Amino acid sequence: MKKSLILLLLLLLPGLSLRALDEAQQAKIVDQLNKDKTLVGQQIETYEKTPGRVPDAELWPVAVAYAMSGRLEESERLFQKYLAVKPDNARAMRGYGAVQMSLGKVEGAVQAYTLGWKLGDLDSLKMKGVVLFSTGDKAGFRKLMPELLAHKDRDIDIANSLMAYALDHPKDAESATVFAAVLKDLKDEQVLARRDTTLLVIDGLILFSKDTARVADLKRKAVEKGVDLKK
Repeated sequence: MKKSLILLLLLLLPGLSLRALDEAQQAKIVDQLNKDKTLVGQQIETYEKTPGRVPDAELWPVAVAYAMSGRLEESERLFQKYLAVKPDNARAMRGYGAVQMSLGKVEGAVQAYTLGWKLGDLDSLKMKGVVLFSTGDKAGFRKLMPELLAHKDRDIDIANSLMAYALDHPKDAESATVFAAVLKDLKDEQVLARRDTTLLVIDGLILFSKDTARVADLKRKAVEKGVDLKK
């Protein structure tokens, strides 16, 4: 979408247009904000000129803009107003979860990601797993593990979070099984595509399988690809 068209949308949006902006139109503006950070300030400025004229159902891009500018409390408030009337927008729910996490509200983030995943947003499942793992909620992560395993092939970050959990809890009975379940569907190209995945797989192979031949082969291929194996 041309920048001039986006600027026009920003001038008309939100609440100033003669026609209401639907979710798809707002999603396009959110995409453009993520691509072109210079538009964030314009979005906020447009909103602040006439905040009373902005329908709650059109606040999604505004909430995103405030989040991107670091004004998290205002973003949180706007997300809450938007989601109160548009609770089925999974992507917005995920964005709200990110704001909650940035504010240190872990429980709120988990709740938002749970709702996002119930709406079918795979990234919400991924982020819920990341939050549970990074905050040391072992019980929560283990409870989520069947769903993560069921979708590990759809997102490498989900696969990585499962391997990281297994490596973090090597004495747990299921850890070796979890690692093996993830590894069996990973091709070398996928493993070597990212440094973090490469290191997780090599460490897991050493710890759980003692497959020295594959470890040596992966290390050789990693060096050939220029992957830094230093931790």
